[in-house]
Amino acid sequence: MMWKTAKVIGAVALVFCVSLDSFSLYKWTASHIDRRGLYTDPEHPCVGVTGVVVIPTVERGMSNQRMRIIQDLLATALLRTKVAVVLPKFIYSRSNCHYRKYCMDAHKNKFLFWEGPFDRDSTLKALGDLGFCVIDTKKPRSHKPEMAWSTSIMASGYERMDGPSKPIHVHLGDASSCCANVIPNTKRSEALLNDINAAFKPSLFVDYHASTIVSKMNAIAQSANESGKWISLHWRGEEDMVQDAKLDQVGYLRAIKKRFLDLADEEFDVYYEDNIAIPVLVLGDNVGIHYLENELNTYMSDEVSQDVHVKLYKKESLFPLINWQKIFKNRDDVKGQVDFEAGARSPIFVGSPYSSFSALIALERTDTKGRTILPTYMINADVISQTAKVLAAQLPYAVSDGEAPFGGVDAEQFERPKSRCVDFAKVENELGKQCVE
Repeated sequence: MMWKTAKVIGAVALVFCVSLDSFSLYKWTASHIDRRGLYTDPEHPCVGVTGVVVIPTVERGMSNQRMRIIQDLLATALLRTKVAVVLPKFIYSRSNCHYRKYCMDAHKNKFLFWEGPFDRDSTLKALGDLGFCVIDTKKPRSHKPEMAWSTSIMASGYERMDGPSKPIHVHLGDASSCCANVIPNTKRSEALLNDINAAFKPSLFVDYHASTIVSKMNAIAQSANESGKWISLHWRGEEDMVQDAKLDQVGYLRAIKKRFLDLADEEFDVYYEDNIAIPVLVLGDNVGIHYLENELNTYMSDEVSQDVHVKLYKKESLFPLINWQKIFKNRDDVKGQVDFEAGARSPIFVGSPYSSFSALIALERTDTKGRTILPTYMINADVISQTAKVLAAQLPYAVSDGEAPFGGVDAEQFERPKSRCVDFAKVENELGKQCVE
């Protein structure tokens, strides 16, 4: 029988495709996955699979594509029966956009998935260790959909659900469905989503450049202050956010200053030391670091009697001889993954909570028990669509000084909702109606 459901309730579509018998599914997977002992071990994750979930290429930025992938993987892992997974064949990126408004939606640079920011072998191994059967192929078969079926947006809904009883192809919504597909509203799904996100390992090229940046910042910090610590700051105050998302740029800059003043006390003990320099690596592609540095230092001098100053860097200023656009083939979103990895590894991270890039870095810095691995903070700022709250409901990341997304003393003014579904429903009216427990 086809996979049954009582009613159509969601915007997230599961599209059923032409059925295969068990033997042909076995042949199909065996002919497209590397033959490194596949099916020889009864414990192999591909033994006993019934259907195949195909994750589409989303014509959005890299962070949105990553969110779609990890949420689809979460849904398949929560099912009570085993299914195989096909990762996207391609990835899209912007080219030479630098966060300018006119090209922010121009994701036209298309390339193969494993030519992007992830390392094939280590990622597939990590996913296999989590129990995923990944069909890794450059030419996944496509099948004409027979019918559509929708299901709950809640992780708890998938936990009560069986997978397809026949070997059929499924996808959890088409390529336009992004990026609120599954809300991890159980402890199990929160921990599993964290593990799935961590399974995507950087390519050797991305890892090398991120490591050199982190090493350079570590050396700078060792001579700058006794703690040897530095901060990575994800700046996301470009014109597209101001004009389209209605970000209050003045309020955003004020919130950054307030956050840095708090960090000077909490992380650098400025009231007990004198002449402290705080190195800051700015993550982002279009930020005037000299202007921002001057603003922060002026604010610090007015608020702190001790000699405290910040010094801002970007990867371009740390390594001015590297043509970053050229070595990453003008793929802005792949180049941005160097910043992503540097932010994930920095001693202290300060993010913009309405950015999926920041939220995913924070998730990388959160363990499966919902605790920060390294000090992680967010700027107290949001956009008109309340994206910071949407992302905090979707991604179980933690901050070091309160509740996500903002943390800080201001978080104490808000009553904590009972569940992620309650969080999500408050800011996403239509999809939120489906997230009712």
